Amino acid sequence: MEGRIIPICKPVVALTALTAALVAAGAQAQDYGAFGRARIAAADGDVGAAARQYGIALAGAPGDAVVAGRAFRQAMAAGDLPLARRAAAALGPDAPPDTRLLPLADAVKSGDPKAIDKALAALDKTPFDFFVPVIRAWLALGQSGDPGAALAATERSGAIRHVMFEQRILIEIARDDIPVAAKALEDELRGGSGGLDLRYAAAELLMGQGQDTLAGQLLRGPDPEVATVRGAIRPVKATPAIGIARLFTRIAADLTDPGTTPIAITLAQSALILDPQDGRARLLLAAALERQGAHYRALAVLGEIPPGSGYHTLAGSIRVEVLRAKADMPAAIAAAKALADAPGADAESAEHYGNMLLIAGHPLDAATAFEKSRDRLGADAGWTIWLQIGSAYDKAGRWPLAQAALERAVALGPNQAVVLNYFGYSLVEHGGDVARAVTMLEKANSLAPGQPAIADSLGWAYFRSGDTGRALPLIESAGVAAPADAEIAEHLGDVYWAVGRRYEARYAWRAARVAAKPDAAARLDAKILDGPAATRS
Repeated sequence: MEGRIIPICKPVVALTALTAALVAAGAQAQDYGAFGRARIAAADGDVGAAARQYGIALAGAPGDAVVAGRAFRQAMAAGDLPLARRAAAALGPDAPPDTRLLPLADAVKSGDPKAIDKALAALDKTPFDFFVPVIRAWLALGQSGDPGAALAATERSGAIRHVMFEQRILIEIARDDIPVAAKALEDELRGGSGGLDLRYAAAELLMGQGQDTLAGQLLRGPDPEVATVRGAIRPVKATPAIGIARLFTRIAADLTDPGTTPIAITLAQSALILDPQDGRARLLLAAALERQGAHYRALAVLGEIPPGSGYHTLAGSIRVEVLRAKADMPAAIAAAKALADAPGADAESAEHYGNMLLIAGHPLDAATAFEKSRDRLGADAGWTIWLQIGSAYDKAGRWPLAQAALERAVALGPNQAVVLNYFGYSLVEHGGDVARAVTMLEKANSLAPGQPAIADSLGWAYFRSGDTGRALPLIESAGVAAPADAEIAEHLGDVYWAVGRRYEARYAWRAARVAAKPDAAARLDAKILDGPAATRS
């Protein structure tokens, strides 16, 4: 059963709304054009042009909070830090809390104690006030002092507790208290709380202290991203700027929702002020820019990660996704192919290439790429890659090859609902052993109850086996849970028709017609007109 991609439309700014916004912003008459051009550029994802135009508008209305706020956001996205600083200063004390991170990064970079104290005081009673004790601990360490008092103030609860504990670990490494740091790392990673950012930051600092063996242990394991980074990660000498930069990137890595994307951008840019060589911060910045629709700027940021960096290969993978997001599939496929064919390329790069080919409608080529990924995995090839191979061959119309791959996927993942669902449904659709399909789908439904796709598959298998009574409630429940799923709605219409509920059948088919893919439209039109018999050859 195929996934569905929902297109995202760019916002259209009506002239009346734009005029109202200009008036509300209080811009001078001569700046209306700059403000309007800035909004249009921002809607189009051109953060560079938007920042330039907002800069002009801000010069004409330096005290206006609307103009200053938008200028700050676009300037941070575009990397125009002078404009961002000017806009943050214009916003004053009522500025969004994350705008205060920029002067903090500047102050730490300069080493000016008074500027640092002022910037830290500005974080009081903001969502970032938990930064203060950690930053003071790093600063005390940098002045050859004892960070103990500041560290004692980092005791927190909830999710923040883990962030604070991770920072304590990094500070212990910086203090060269390796036994304490190693024990804390072991406890944190064993508990599953320590993520990639802790591993990367700790490994860099450990290497900076000459602890290469311990750093290597942190980067062991099958995780493909870790495997990509471990061969090229660089030793880093701990300084307050480095430690605070890692705090910023740690928080930015968690802010992946669209609503927090501007804050992630501020954090990543502030981290880069403190450590311009921070490849992880550039990756996070590029990912945030992509979520914001600033595709060209995201590509430019990725291009700033040098080939020798441990993050260069990851940057290439993200570049593929940015190209896909900007609807340049030929370039995305070419970039993915280059990564997959590069010397020493891993299984994940071949899988990524296969996914791009599948999205572009080349399932047979995708199957070949997935097989290359499987071969690179060797004995580690699990049910997921076999499922991808089978799915690609199925979409390419090569059912015998698909069935063989799916048999292998089920053998390796006998309790994986997604495998049982795909193979069971495919057996029904290809005229295979319906009784076996029902058995697999019943098991899938027991493993993942409440999943509308699986309930629909099982109901459809019952229907095709002649058990309409068991089919209807399952497909009805799936339709309630996923009302926009065209395939489920079409199945529901077919079952309604079979039990004589013709009006409801046509209603269901019309609902399916709204969300259906173009290749299903003619079939649904025929059913709506004459029933399922009209679609049979």
